[in-house]
Amino acid sequence: MPDEMKEKILNAAVGLFRDKGYMKTSMDDIAHAVGLTKGGIYYYVKKKEHLLVEMHYKIVDTFLHKFAVALESESDFSMKIYSWVKTHVAIMHDFEPYIKIYFKELDNIPEKESIAIQKKSNAAQLMLRNVIVEGIEKKQVRSDIDPQIASFLILGMLNWIPQWYRPTGPRTVSEIADHVNKILNSGIVDADHLRKREKSEGKHEVFDTSNERNGELDQKV
Repeated sequence: MPDEMKEKILNAAVGLFRDKGYMKTSMDDIAHAVGLTKGGIYYYVKKKEHLLVEMHYKIVDTFLHKFAVALESESDFSMKIYSWVKTHVAIMHDFEPYIKIYFKELDNIPEKESIAIQKKSNAAQLMLRNVIVEGIEKKQVRSDIDPQIASFLILGMLNWIPQWYRPTGPRTVSEIADHVNKILNSGIVDADHLRKREKSEGKHEVFDTSNERNGELDQKV
C-alpha cells in the first residue's frame, strides 16, 4: 500500500505541476488530489521538491535505459539512428507531462540533484555522439560532420517536439519518427543538386572525432 500511494501521489503531482506549475502547487493541492490530509501526505513525502526531483530522475533514467535497449541490437548507423529517433519520439509522447515539467521546472531543482541529473542528461548526449562517431569510422556517415554538433542538433530537434505535437493532429507518432529519420538520413535538399553544389565548392573540412571534444557543451535530454 505505501508504494501504491507514493505512485498515486507522484502521478497527481505530475498533473498539478504540469497544469498549475511547480511554484503554484501546494502540498495541500497534492493531498486533496489523492484524498489525504495535509498531515497524511507528509507521511509519504517530506517536501514538495522531493517529488520534482523524482520526476526528473524518472525521465532521464527512462531515456538512458530505452536508448541503450534501442541501440544494442543494431550495427548499421541508419538503423541505430532510426531506433534512437523512434525511441525518443515515443518517450516524448508517452511521458509528455514529465517532459514539459523537466524543461520548465529544472531551475527549481536543488543544486546537488540538478548536477546529478545533468550528468545523466550528458550521458545520453554522449551515447548519441558515439553512434555518430562510429558511423563516421565505418564510413556510414559523412566525414565532414562534426559528431558533437550533430548530436546536439538532433537532440534539439527531437526535444522540441512537445512544443508543437498535438495528439489530435494529422500525423501519428510513428509518422513523425519516419519524417525525422528521413531528414537525418537524406536531408531536405535534392541529392543531385547537393552533389553539384559540393563539387563546385570543393572539399569540406574533416572534423576531429576524438574524445577531446567531449563535454564542450551541456545538453538537456
